[in-house]
Amino acid sequence: MIRKKTETKTLIKTVAVLTVLMLIFAGCSEVSDISDTVIEEKTEETDFMQQQEEEDSVLRVGTLPFNGNFSPFFYESSSDKQIVDLTSVPLLSFDRTGGIITKGIEGQTVSYGGKEYTYFGICDLEITEHTNGQVYYDFTLRDDILFSDGMPLTADDVIFSMYVLCDPSYDGKSDFSTLPIRGLTEYIDSTSPLIDLLIEAGDDNLDFTYWTEEQQTSFWADLEKAGTAFAKQIVDYCTKAGYIEEGDVAGAARTWSFNGLSSKATETDFFYTMCESYRWDLKALSETEAVGASLFELMDNYESYTVPVNIGTLETSIFGIIKTGDYSLRVVLTDADYTSLYKFAINVAPLHYYGDKNLYDYKNSSFGFEKCDLSKIKEKNALPLGAGAYRFVSGNSETVTLAANRNYYKGTPATDKIEFIRMQHNEMVKSMESGNIDLALPEFNMETETDIKHANGGDISGGIINSSIYNSMSYGYIGMNSECVNVGGVPDSEASRNLRKAFGTVFAACRSTSIAESMGSRAKIIEYPISDTSWAAPHAGEESFEQAFSEDINGSSIYTDGMSEDERISKALNAALGFFNAAGYTVEEGMLTFAPEGAKLSYELFVPADGTGDHPSYVLLTKAKDALMTIGMELKITDLVNTSTLWPALNAQEAAMWAAAWNSPVDPDMYKIYFSGGEAGVAGGSNYMYSVSDEKLNELIIAARSSLNNTYRKGIYRQCLDIIKDWAVEIPVYQRQNIMITSAERVDAETLPKDITPFYGWTNEIEKLSLISE
Repeated sequence: MIRKKTETKTLIKTVAVLTVLMLIFAGCSEVSDISDTVIEEKTEETDFMQQQEEEDSVLRVGTLPFNGNFSPFFYESSSDKQIVDLTSVPLLSFDRTGGIITKGIEGQTVSYGGKEYTYFGICDLEITEHTNGQVYYDFTLRDDILFSDGMPLTADDVIFSMYVLCDPSYDGKSDFSTLPIRGLTEYIDSTSPLIDLLIEAGDDNLDFTYWTEEQQTSFWADLEKAGTAFAKQIVDYCTKAGYIEEGDVAGAARTWSFNGLSSKATETDFFYTMCESYRWDLKALSETEAVGASLFELMDNYESYTVPVNIGTLETSIFGIIKTGDYSLRVVLTDADYTSLYKFAINVAPLHYYGDKNLYDYKNSSFGFEKCDLSKIKEKNALPLGAGAYRFVSGNSETVTLAANRNYYKGTPATDKIEFIRMQHNEMVKSMESGNIDLALPEFNMETETDIKHANGGDISGGIINSSIYNSMSYGYIGMNSECVNVGGVPDSEASRNLRKAFGTVFAACRSTSIAESMGSRAKIIEYPISDTSWAAPHAGEESFEQAFSEDINGSSIYTDGMSEDERISKALNAALGFFNAAGYTVEEGMLTFAPEGAKLSYELFVPADGTGDHPSYVLLTKAKDALMTIGMELKITDLVNTSTLWPALNAQEAAMWAAAWNSPVDPDMYKIYFSGGEAGVAGGSNYMYSVSDEKLNELIIAARSSLNNTYRKGIYRQCLDIIKDWAVEIPVYQRQNIMITSAERVDAETLPKDITPFYGWTNEIEKLSLISE
C-alpha cells in the first residue's frame, strides 16, 4: 500500500522541526547553522518524495508529436493544447453542445441526450444590453481559485491575460482582439507593426518619419525575394502534379485562379499579381495560397519588420476593460453580437508568473508588461503554469509529464500523474493492446476500427480496449453552385431551385447504405446542412424534423417506413422527374429528352478521392450516377488526384457540383458561408461556393448574430436551414465520428465523462479519472 504524500510530508516536517529544536538545545547559536540543517532535511525530503512518486498512479496517454509550446497564449498544435487544457482554466467553458456556461460558481444544469448534466466553472457572467447599443459583460470570479503554486487567481490575472491578447504585437491564435470592446480599436491603432506601415506607404514613399529610407529599401528587397520563392513553390507544385509544363508560370497562376499573366511572366510577377488580388493583405495571402513554407518564413529579417511603431497619441489602456473588485470585472462591448461570447473562453494566466508584478498598476494603466513587448511572456512558452487540474513537471520531444495540482478548485485529481507519450495515429491501438498506453484519440479510420476489433476479438469495445465514439466537428456534404446549376441564368428562380432539388433528391436517396459501406461506424447520416454537434442542429423528435430531400414537387412524402435502398432510389427517381419537369425539362416516357435554356443533360461533379475512389461519398455518387443515367441525365464524376485543385475551381466558379466537408466552428453562425452582402454588409468569405443571394436569409443571419438568447437563435437558424434547403445548394450527407480509446484493463470506465462531444472531452472531468488497482 502506498503511503499518502500528505502523511509523508507531515512526518518529514516533524523530523525537521525536532532536529532544529535539538540543535538549539545543544547550544547551536548561529542562524546559518540552523538554516543549513533545515535545507539538508528538505533535500532528504525531496529524495524521499521522488522515490515515493515512482509508485504513484500514472495515466499514460498516446499523443501526436509536440511542438513544445505549452503557453496559454501561444500554443498552436492540438497536442500542445492538451497540455494547456490540463494546466490552465478557461474564463468561460462549454457544455456538451458547445453552449457557454454562464453560471459556473454554483453550477449550471443543461440537458443533453435526455440527461441532465451540471457544469461548473471559475466565474458567473451577467450580460446586460443597454439602449445605446452597448453590452456589459460582468464577470464575478470564485474567490477560492488557486494557481498550482498556491497563489490566488484574481481579477488582475484576468485583466493581464486580456491585455496580452489585445496587445498590438500579439501573434497567437486567439481572436480576442477582434471583439468590439470599447476603446480597443484606439488602443491597437495607436501603434502599428512596421511591416503594415511600410506596405501601406508603398515602395515609392518619401516620408521617413517613422522609418529610414534604408529600412524601406531593405524591406521591399526582402519581400520581393521571399515572394518570388513563395510563388516558385506553387509553380513547382503544379509542375510536379502534372498540371503545367516546366517553367510555365502563367499556367501555374491560372491553375491557382490568377489569370492575366503573359507567357513570359516570372515568379516575381506571379507574386505581385497575388498581392494585388489580396489588396496587399500578406497574412491572408500566405495563409490561403501557401503550399510549403509561409511567406514570412521565407523572408529575411522578418522579425525586424514586426517591431511596433507609435503613431499619433499612444493609448495606454482599453476603456472597456474595467476592474470592479478584487474578484470581479466588467467588459463593455459597443454592440451586441452573440458570437462575441465565445471569444471570452480564454485561458486565465497568472500575472505573477507570465508577467511582471512590478509593471502591474491598474489605476495607472500598467498591466504587467511593456506594451508591444511580449518577449518575457514568450520565454515561458515551454514551462506552463496555471490553475488547471495538473501542473507541468517536465517535457521533451518524446514525453511530457504532469502531476496532480492539489490546489485544483474541483478537488485533487484521483490520478497522481499523466505521462504523454509521442506516437503516430496508426501506432496507438497496438500500443494500447500491448499495455504501453492507457488512453488515446487515434484517427478513426478503417485501419483503427479493424485493429480495435482484432484486439477485442471482434467488438469495438471489449476486454482489452473500450471505445467512446462521438461526433466530430466536420460533416460531409455535396455542394452545387447556383451560378452553374440553374435555368436561364437565373440562380434563384423556382425553375432553378427545382433543377437542383432533382439532383438533391437522388443524392439523398443513395446515402444510407453507401455511407455504411464506405465508412462503417465511422460516420452517420445527417439531415440538415449543419454539424450535428451544434446546439442549433435540428434532431429527430423535434417539431417538423424531416429527412433531407424526402418530398416530391407537391410536398408529399416520397418514402414509407421499411423501404429498401433500391426502393427508395426508385421513388427518388420518380420524384426527380417531377422536379426536372417543373424546371422546364422535356420528359418523355420516364426519360429526359431536352433541357431548358441554361440547363444541361450532363453535369460534372468533382470528388477529391485521390484518383482511387477513396472518399466517403464516392460509393454514393457512383450509385447516383447509375440511377440518373436510367432517366437520361449524365453525371460525370471527376476523381481528383489532389484535393487542392478543387479550391481554385470553386473560387473561379468552374465547379458545378462537388463533394467535400465543412469543419464547423463552435458557434453555428452562418455569416461566412451564406451571407451574400448587399446593403447589409460584405458577403461572407465562402459565399462564392454556393452563390446564394437571399435577402430574407441575410436578415435572419444578422438577427441571429444580434441576439444573446440561444432559444431565439435556434429558431432563427431553423428558418435559415429551411431557406438553404429550398435553394438546394447543399445536400447533407454524413457526420464524421471521432473515437477515444481507453485500456479496459487499466482505466476505470465509470470515472470517464459520459456522452463526450467535441466540446466536452476526456480532460473536462479529469479530476475524476481513476486507474484500476492491480
